[in-house]
Amino acid sequence: MNVDEILDALNREQVEYPLIGGMNFLLRHRPELTFDVDVWVRDDSTNLPRLNRALRALGAEWGETEMDWKPVPEDWRWLLHQGLFCLTTRHGALDSFREVCSASRKSLKREGDSLTLAWEAEGRSPRGA
Repeated sequence: MNVDEILDALNREQVEYPLIGGMNFLLRHRPELTFDVDVWVRDDSTNLPRLNRALRALGAEWGETEMDWKPVPEDWRWLLHQGLFCLTTRHGALDSFREVCSASRKSLKREGDSLTLAWEAEGRSPRGA
């Protein structure tokens, strides 16, 4: 897996996302075995086309069934069909979340080179506290 290539493609297209899951822990906290990159993308008509361009640049493939597996379409609206896509790319597996259960995102703001999340959760912070 080439995590740098996946994140570079997302960043080149200015996709707004926080890195979540095991890769986030690996890069920011402590070593953890993971086999994919998980991103929670801003779910709007400005960001989803950016995501689609990044996925196409990565050679991403997806299908509703194994029989339907093929390169992602040019039209970004296929991303509206569900909240989670598990994709393969030339550089490794990528899971793209439009929504995450048990937590909701109030806003995602770009501040310089970083993104800031304002969270609403069921009595918990994003760190589960």
